[in-house]
Amino acid sequence: MIRVFIANSNSIILEGLSVMIDAIDGVEVVGSASCAKSMFEKIEHKKVDVLMIDYTSELFDLMELKKLLIDFKSIEVIGITDFSNRHLCESALNLGLKGHILNCCDKQELKDSILALSEGQQFYCEKVLQTTEEDALKSCKGIRLSKREIEIIGLIAEGLKTQEISQQLFLSV
Repeated sequence: MIRVFIANSNSIILEGLSVMIDAIDGVEVVGSASCAKSMFEKIEHKKVDVLMIDYTSELFDLMELKKLLIDFKSIEVIGITDFSNRHLCESALNLGLKGHILNCCDKQELKDSILALSEGQQFYCEKVLQTTEEDALKSCKGIRLSKREIEIIGLIAEGLKTQEISQQLFLSV
């Protein structure tokens, strides 16, 4: 059973997410909080696998997100916000956020994001990924990266060229 905690200062979104998440097989909501102080107090005493947080909502911010990612390394964190503000998203991703969707995403993406992070994978809504471009796409399809893709991206980040990567991974160019 995947245990999810929801942190959002908007009570309608908080309640809606709770109902949607509880309807997913193998997933249960173990708690929620409408402010950062309450969130930290509650998650300290609960077993939480995945935490969904709107770090842009009224009573949360990037500082709480940073503290959460540092202090609770065993909890996978998904950002869920109203919009894909370029600077806020980039800041959250730079802090180490491994999952991010928007409130406009559908139930399937909500489910996919929770399942992906619970399996140690990353999951980002396409609109979140498009924040670095001028025009965000109108569709919102989730994207999962395989372990092999993450491995290859890591090698690219190390400065290896295609030929070197193929040799190291025993693949054809």
